[in-house]
Amino acid sequence: MKMYVCILFCSAAVFLAGESKFSPEYELLISEANNYYDSGNYEEAVVLFQKAASLFPSASDAYLQIGNVHLTQKLYSIALNFFLKALEAKDGFILAESRIELLVNMAITYHHLSLYNDEIAYLQKIINSLSGYENSFNTEIAGWTHFALGLNYLKQKEYAHSIDNFLKSIQFNYWNKSCYMYIAHFYFSHNRDEIDLIHQKRSEKIKTKSPDVKERYFNYYFTKFEQTTEKDSNEKLFLKDSKRAGLINEMRVYKSGLTNGN
Repeated sequence: MKMYVCILFCSAAVFLAGESKFSPEYELLISEANNYYDSGNYEEAVVLFQKAASLFPSASDAYLQIGNVHLTQKLYSIALNFFLKALEAKDGFILAESRIELLVNMAITYHHLSLYNDEIAYLQKIINSLSGYENSFNTEIAGWTHFALGLNYLKQKEYAHSIDNFLKSIQFNYWNKSCYMYIAHFYFSHNRDEIDLIHQKRSEKIKTKSPDVKERYFNYYFTKFEQTTEKDSNEKLFLKDSKRAGLINEMRVYKSGLTNGN
């Protein structure tokens, strides 16, 4: 499974007003390094981040950003080492939001290292770390995280958890069309007994044992898929992947057969 989305964060170049436990020199180094990072000059950025880390080794920002450079360069093991340093640094971040960025990038890194249980653990930490969904930042991250959890549980064939997380992702309006596609495919690819078993495990505890449960739920979610527009260009590319496009075509044929009474 290829990485499913790109999460972009603004650098911590603008700091909170008021007193800070970090020295002005440290904050200035981080700000200047972030400017280099944002412009794609990673070599100069790393030099300044390393200076900042030497100046204030118990702070997290420099380690996070050095890790981000290596993540961008697909040097995942090196990136993870710096992310772990950022996590362990006792004085934390200049900006509170940076901890969420760290958890997200650790989940992405574990994904690329095929350490899926660790990825799930950090995705759960993201959900637990979000104080609420009252702002667009938290809403976007929550939607992405539930989508990523849905994909991971799907990979592990834990369908009840997968469906629950896709539905939560839809609540946050994140890649709804893709969520509907995966839920519809569950009903398309499983028989009535398997569906009844998963319904009993779902958080909503669906109790229906209707003889047409497979067809009814498939038709509902695939119709929602067809009626929903992709959120952005990344989702369009995601759904155009040959494997997913093949699944969609199979389901269209199946739906056509239901409509024609076959």
